[in-house]
Amino acid sequence: GPTGTATVTASQVENGSTDNCAVASSALSVQDFTSTGEFTGTYVVWENSGNRDSCFTTITVVDTIAPTVACAGPTYAAVPQGQCSAQVFIPVPQMGDNSGMVTLTDSTNSDNLFSGSWFPAGTHTVEYTVTDPSGNFSTCISTVEVSAAVKPGLSYNYTSVCGNSASFEPTGTIPAGAQFSATP
Repeated sequence: GPTGTATVTASQVENGSTDNCAVASSALSVQDFTSTGEFTGTYVVWENSGNRDSCFTTITVVDTIAPTVACAGPTYAAVPQGQCSAQVFIPVPQMGDNSGMVTLTDSTNSDNLFSGSWFPAGTHTVEYTVTDPSGNFSTCISTVEVSAAVKPGLSYNYTSVCGNSASFEPTGTIPAGAQFSATP
């Protein structure tokens, strides 16, 4: 179940028990499990006269429930003047699993960038994968938007230290603190 437990009933391991007097009831010695793996239980059947027979049965408990993961909304940053990129730290995704244990990895993307990297101006994505001990996984994508910083109310004819050039021709009133992206 979603709480990290599993329950198996005697009827789930019944595999055709018969008796000339009819089978009256059955029971399983182990029914509740809190971890994955193989377990041995004793399956017992009783017939109408009170006689019984038993056998050992192997019960295999597997986890097929994928973990959950949720990335935060977009992360915004501005390239400082005189720099080619901005160092961006992406919030750690929220995650969980019925096992209580997960491993978080950030996948390489086309830019080969991850949290803590120096991101150039533009929109970038970082994919996170959460994996549980059984190999079930889920993914989410974080978006990073990095813009070149410009001063409000000015026109720019600009060559960056990165060798790219761009023209900024703001019109109207630009609020202080506004961020813009430009593709040279």
